[in-house]
Amino acid sequence: MWYNSSPSRSRIPANRICASVYSGSMAVEFGGEPLHLLADRAIWWPREQSVIVADVHLGKDAAFRKAGFPVPSGGSEKDLRRLDELIAVTSARRLIVLGDFIHAKNSHQPELSEVVSRWRQSHATVSMLLIRGNHDRSAGRLPVDWNIPETEEPFADSGLILSHGPRYDQPLPVLAGHVHPVVILNDHDRSTVRVPCFVFDESRCAILPAFGSFTGGHPMDRQEGRRLFLTSGKRVVLVR
Repeated sequence: MWYNSSPSRSRIPANRICASVYSGSMAVEFGGEPLHLLADRAIWWPREQSVIVADVHLGKDAAFRKAGFPVPSGGSEKDLRRLDELIAVTSARRLIVLGDFIHAKNSHQPELSEVVSRWRQSHATVSMLLIRGNHDRSAGRLPVDWNIPETEEPFADSGLILSHGPRYDQPLPVLAGHVHPVVILNDHDRSTVRVPCFVFDESRCAILPAFGSFTGGHPMDRQEGRRLFLTSGKRVVLVR
């Protein structure tokens, strides 16, 4: 069952409503588990008091500059501040990253390590877990002082499977990333815009949009049994 988190929708039984914890969020049931789709490309898992994100790609801008591409700096700091806000708004006890927390080996620059270390210390009471993705494996292990345990995919956790890549062969519903899903919208003047989206393939696999600000996107098509939830950064909307 899919439902909006707005309390004004009284036709939905009250015992099926999860209180909204973030402006513009939408609440869904996935494999019988209540989840909140947050406008800032994250999921709030209330039963486990956990914020879930995918594909943060910290240090991607630094890696590009190291390779000689003149891209702006500051993207990683911005994304860490966004995580600050999500943790604060939800009072999360845990942060789960579904892979690709760090972009590349070249991302491990002293300035990034210092920024992340300070950020981690500011959330010392929050448990964190990284489900290792393909970029994490190529970038190498996280610094010990970050205190972010890493585990391989798939990882079973309280009735859900946490994975970096989408999986459709698991005995439990899967939350994944990796794809960086977007929906292409056409305007009246034939211009297009790519909007990040959550993808739910029935009760089997859900794919989160890339959390990182400096990431590309893979267009997702509409299929039978698939639900696409666009997020503008301010509000989550179901594509009908």
